[in-house]
Amino acid sequence: MKKIVVKEEKRLDEIVYRYCKTLDIFDKVLEINPHLVNKIFIQAGEVVYLADVNNNVKIKEVKTLW
Repeated sequence: MKKIVVKEEKRLDEIVYRYCKTLDIFDKVLEINPHLVNKIFIQAGEVVYLADVNNNVKIKEVKTLW
């Protein structure tokens, strides 16, 4: 489990994607951080605990149209 101290106001999904490169664990992150469930923005200084990314989670490759 990784502990993140938010440096500037961000949405939780932005934080999860930045550090984990996937949103597949978003529900698990909410379970670990029940104090963040009803928040849209996470304020600077708040602590977010991130679940470990399971090696079985496939990270989708982003493809462009051109």
